[in-house]
Amino acid sequence: MMSAAVADDFGFFDPLSRPLSAFTRAGRIASARFPKTSNFVAIGDIGCSGVDVEAFKKSCRAPLRAEGWNRWLLWRTTRDEPSALDIERSTYAAFSKWFELVESAAGVSLPGNGTGKVDNLKIRVVPWDWSAPWRTIARREDCTPIPTVAGSGAIGVVVEFVYRGTGPDMPWPVHKAQMLGPWCPVQADWILARVYEPSAEKAPAERSAREELAEGVRRAANALLPSPVALGVGALAVLGIWTVGRLLRR
Repeated sequence: MMSAAVADDFGFFDPLSRPLSAFTRAGRIASARFPKTSNFVAIGDIGCSGVDVEAFKKSCRAPLRAEGWNRWLLWRTTRDEPSALDIERSTYAAFSKWFELVESAAGVSLPGNGTGKVDNLKIRVVPWDWSAPWRTIARREDCTPIPTVAGSGAIGVVVEFVYRGTGPDMPWPVHKAQMLGPWCPVQADWILARVYEPSAEKAPAERSAREELAEGVRRAANALLPSPVALGVGALAVLGIWTVGRLLRR
């Protein structure tokens, strides 16, 4: 189910959804300043001055490990002074722009329109200049133009996920919150900064639609009848009503 917070990022509202529980709204994430890069002034794609977006997507590629874990460091602008929950919900929103279906480890599901499916999404907020303990296998500096973040500050988001597609790579993930040219790498709201060596741990098996449905039914049943005692009381009540009904019909 898509959270209401994620829905807000796209102008939707789901009355049955609930906020994600991984973060709270306590405090605001402080901005971290980083060096500015040169601006583009040439005329290019609409909404992305000076950049041929299609050429960028073809030439700058992010490696993907199919049916295995992937580990990314994303940068998100802090010009809107986001809370921890803002960062989490917008991470799902950005992933839905890059992948066709996004599922968290907690079962949150968000349809998208990008490359393949990802699941078991794990999110951790870190400083933008965080020193990772893993080997870097791809970086934004390898792209032309180099992707940059809007504003004067950014926050880092480490994301681990399982990729269910078949392709070995994808266009370097960037997202600019605008109708025209959202895959613009210049002054974007979200960019992929680093691709790290993924975990060697075996990825969990992808669940079928029937398994997902069964899990949903189980959760609903647990929510409605939370204990064996409740089940027993309910069974006795049904038996009592049935017995009284038979006596009245005699």
